[in-house]
Amino acid sequence: MRKKGFTLVELLASIVLLGIIIAIAVPRYNKYIAKSKKNTFRETLSGLYRSVEIYVAEHPEKSFTEYTNIFSIDIDAENLNKIKSGRFIVENGVLYFEDISNGDFCGRGRKDNFEIIEGACS
Repeated sequence: MRKKGFTLVELLASIVLLGIIIAIAVPRYNKYIAKSKKNTFRETLSGLYRSVEIYVAEHPEKSFTEYTNIFSIDIDAENLNKIKSGRFIVENGVLYFEDISNGDFCGRGRKDNFEIIEGACS
């Protein structure tokens, strides 16, 4: 009489197969998450850029020719993907960001041409 069930070899083969699938899937998933975080930071910079651009346009009486701390212009930083630090400068009527950081990424540049570096700003 034959017993019903799986043999030890069948169980081991199933476990090995699952291990291979997990070994392939986890690095891809982590890469996807890192790319999503970077894109979220890029979108946050774009929104912040538009906000600062509007602020500068609405306050022509202020001088923005020198580096300015991003938080000195009354931007609600709590809703900006946890931006921790950064500065902007207006040069010849063009707005630039410098060293905008959320702790994970550092961004600098203008308009939709932001350079984003992984890690803290140097």
